[in-house]
Amino acid sequence: MQSAFASGETIISNASATTELKIATTISDISINGVGDDNISVKLLVTSGMLSMTTTTNLTFKDANGNVVSNPQTGSTLYFSGLRSDVNAALATLQYTRNTTGTDTLEISLVNPGEVFFSGNDHLYEYVSSTLDWNAAKTAAEGRTKYGATGYLATITSQEENDFVSARLLNAGWMGAGDMATEGTWKWVTGPENGTTFCIGNISCVPQGGQYTNWNTNEPNDSGGNEDCGQFLAGGSGKWNDLPCSGTTLPGYVVEYGSSGNMPSVAAANIDITTSDTTAPTTPGTPSATTPTTDNTPTVSWTAASDAGVGLKNPAYTLEWSASPTFSSVSGSSTTNSTSLAPSTLADGTWYFRVIASDSSDNTATSGISGGIIIDTTPPTTPSMPSAGVEWTNDNTPTWNWTPSVDSGVGLAYIAYAVEWSQDTSFFGLGGTAGILEADSYTIPDGLNMSDGTWYFHIKGIDALGNESPWSDYGTVHIDTMLPVISTVAAGAGSSASKEVITWTTDKNSSSKVTYGPTSSLGTSTTETDTSTRVQNHSVTLTNLVPCSIYHFTVTSQDIAGNLTTSSDNSFITKGCAGSADVVLHTDMPITTTGGSLNLGSIGVRVPSGFASTGADFQIKQINRTHAINAIGSPFGVILAGTTVYDIKALKNGTTALTSFNKPITIILHYDDSDVALLDETSLAIYRWDEGVGWTQLSDCNVDNTAKTVTCTTRHFSTFALFGAQKIANYTVDTSGNAADSSDDEPTGTDQNQTKTTDVGVPNTSSDTSDKNTTSSQKKAAAQTAGLQDIVWWCVGAAIVLWVTWLLIWRRRRKKQDEAK
Repeated sequence: MQSAFASGETIISNASATTELKIATTISDISINGVGDDNISVKLLVTSGMLSMTTTTNLTFKDANGNVVSNPQTGSTLYFSGLRSDVNAALATLQYTRNTTGTDTLEISLVNPGEVFFSGNDHLYEYVSSTLDWNAAKTAAEGRTKYGATGYLATITSQEENDFVSARLLNAGWMGAGDMATEGTWKWVTGPENGTTFCIGNISCVPQGGQYTNWNTNEPNDSGGNEDCGQFLAGGSGKWNDLPCSGTTLPGYVVEYGSSGNMPSVAAANIDITTSDTTAPTTPGTPSATTPTTDNTPTVSWTAASDAGVGLKNPAYTLEWSASPTFSSVSGSSTTNSTSLAPSTLADGTWYFRVIASDSSDNTATSGISGGIIIDTTPPTTPSMPSAGVEWTNDNTPTWNWTPSVDSGVGLAYIAYAVEWSQDTSFFGLGGTAGILEADSYTIPDGLNMSDGTWYFHIKGIDALGNESPWSDYGTVHIDTMLPVISTVAAGAGSSASKEVITWTTDKNSSSKVTYGPTSSLGTSTTETDTSTRVQNHSVTLTNLVPCSIYHFTVTSQDIAGNLTTSSDNSFITKGCAGSADVVLHTDMPITTTGGSLNLGSIGVRVPSGFASTGADFQIKQINRTHAINAIGSPFGVILAGTTVYDIKALKNGTTALTSFNKPITIILHYDDSDVALLDETSLAIYRWDEGVGWTQLSDCNVDNTAKTVTCTTRHFSTFALFGAQKIANYTVDTSGNAADSSDDEPTGTDQNQTKTTDVGVPNTSSDTSDKNTTSSQKKAAAQTAGLQDIVWWCVGAAIVLWVTWLLIWRRRRKKQDEAK
């Protein structure tokens, strides 16, 4: 607090005050103390701001000339008067407003309008509005008194005093300076400085002894040769000019009160006011930028800040960036007056931005932190070399596979890959191109089929920002859709009973495979061969075949591209029939476990349900009788009926024949009269020949001489034929001992009703005929030797009985052996 005293009045105030820019701030703790509630006059003055009071009750306001005004509550200079209590009430509401930062002084003095008290020297100054020349003004000033002091035309001895006084002048006015004694020697000629030379010279008046001067440009100039007195110029510039001392008038003059022993008693106080701007600008908008982006100097934008105080600084904004979402560290910054800025080059990654707005007082406001701005200029990794999985293929829409690209930035794009295929390794002429979703394979679409030839395929990855990897190494595939052409299929070269060699040719190098089986359904395949080195001449050997069996087969060849051709159905019959006989006729039929039948020429096979646990292919082959019978002979005592010998098989698969049946299989053989012309029909029976055993008559044979059939059963298959005993003509013996042929008139043949017929068989291994016709001479010879024949046939009959007995014993043993197996 400070006090200033004059005439018993005391001004109490603080020495300083702080105000906020552009904000009306109360200057508190100012009061006028004194005795009683006297009427007092107050002058308030500031040079850089505005004063206002919200309470002015009972106060009278005047201008600098003392004219009453209508209660002005604002201004840089306030003159008012009133009772001390009303004055203090008003001063309690005094506020100061300034639109620029800086310092100012609030001058409080208890003076009348037009009076100025300068605390720098405790002098009082007064501008008197009166049109006088210098001489008259000097006289008038020296006749004025204020607050116990006598006045004089003002003298200025310092810059501070000059500034203080000039700022308060109402108009141009006379001062106490002159060179009337000696032209060009300027002296103060009034007041305590009377007689002091302060400068010498015209146009450029040189200060003397460190004295203060403030002449206007090219002044003093003694214009007209009679300008010997000084003046303050109008306008508050503080500049001086020289004018004639008489004959020239000014609208006023400046009176100064204060000299040693003659000081004015003025109550005054000064308050130093510092106006600052501590209010931050408004907060700029949170910055943003395109994200993700390949631009490593992305343009970051924000909405502007504003500052109601000193205004935004130049530059107004600082853009900062960091790799930390919390700005734990600042990676870089840049300044601008704009609301957008491209930072210096940033590395790939996620970046965060904030903006700091600064005003001219360096108050700052910081925006929010942007979301992560992703910068990605790095392409994905290059996919691996694509592969179609094969070097050669017949698929002209092959599927290509690769190891996918990896992108550590924004990730792969929705259309993640570009693919191209061409028959040119430079990919100048494209067969096709496509953009595909994120995947690790691509199938050439049907509409873009690859033609036969060599194709190349490559791929590149694309990330979500369009960064592209280099093209991969190209994959290669050879496409061939032409099927091999098979020709000259043959069987039999180097064949044996259990082996068959199949040969064929193809028009292009291909593999070899045979599929075979007892029926056209095939069922067994050889291992595909000639795959490492494919061939055009093919040979495949089938082994473990069943002798004397029908086999169907196809041949298959596949080229390196996978084109596969299979021949039509072919067949062969393995060797190994009885007596190595050739097959004359054949047939076969698959029969399931429910049974069935099969016929070939004069033979039929009836297969009952449940004959075995699995179905089989039943085969009947008529083999060459001559070769067969010559090799294996005929059953003892019987003759082949007709000219046919059959091989019958039942094959489970390509290598296994059924050796026995759960139920007997019925075999029916048809014959005609010519087949049995020399045979006794009642003796007809079907015989089976087995390797190592010979001929065995089948069981349950039945002869139907009406239907001309012989029906027998068997439990396993081999070689079969119809045999019968030779028919002997009836004879009688007369008393002379001559045999009479009682059948001379009988036709050749068999008569079931001839009870005296002797059914005796004679071995006959003829391979050409069964003695179908017997000549009449033979009949006569037989009759003539009847007696002898009786003896012979009796011996033969006895031998047959022994032989049959032995055969039955052997068959029982063999059957037991078979059952044991």
